Amino acid sequence: MSAETPPVSWFRRLTIAAPAQPSAAPAPGRRAALAKLADLMARDTDVHEPTGTRLLEPDQAAPVTIVIWHGFTNAPSQFLPIAEQLADAGHRVLLPRMPRHGRTDVLTKALSTLTADELVAHVNTCIDIAAGLGEQVWVVGLSAGGILSALAAATRAEVSRAVLIVPFVAPKGFPMPAVRLCVKFPQLVPRFYMWWDPRVKADLGQSPYTYPGFPLPGVIPFLHLSEAMLDGTVRAGHRLERVVLVVQLLEPLARDV
Repeated sequence: MSAETPPVSWFRRLTIAAPAQPSAAPAPGRRAALAKLADLMARDTDVHEPTGTRLLEPDQAAPVTIVIWHGFTNAPSQFLPIAEQLADAGHRVLLPRMPRHGRTDVLTKALSTLTADELVAHVNTCIDIAAGLGEQVWVVGLSAGGILSALAAATRAEVSRAVLIVPFVAPKGFPMPAVRLCVKFPQLVPRFYMWWDPRVKADLGQSPYTYPGFPLPGVIPFLHLSEAMLDGTVRAGHRLERVVLVVQLLEPLARDV
């Protein structure tokens, strides 16, 4: 007996624009991959050195390249200790800086004009680089980075394993129909700045490279990609060897799947 198709939630009948289709151009070898990496790192203007894109490689040959995306409003430095341990264990690790993150001005409003197409292009560039460096590509992402990892895993055949850590599908307490409405009509999203902790505002007391807040429209491109994957607008083109989903019930802002 065939499995029944689950019913479609009513709000998903509100169609959204499909994000840009992936345009894969995997580097044919190490030299081409490093050239693409240099181009990506050249975009690290007005950023602290620890917040820029970086590549960590072990002394010996590494068949696996792991791409790790940091969380929303954070930077590659968030995963540097883990990346160093992975490199010591024999893995190559690419820590990309997500678009408009890691700026020296942590109060920047640059995220207010971020687009889903910009994120898709960024993901493709990172996988193009990783594909030319090793035989296998694995992806890891936290929060908004988990959405980028999911997109890479769904659309790029080079990716064989994925770890999604509390992928950001909606702000905590925000109903999914409202998320869909905001993705469909982003002009309705208030353009105010949201502090992670309104009690301390800019004095967050964490990493000096983490933005203490963000313009609310900055979350919409990530939610757009999430919604597109949840409703099948973005379709998986291949099967993965393994997928790990990490959830945290007490995540303060983001709600996971």
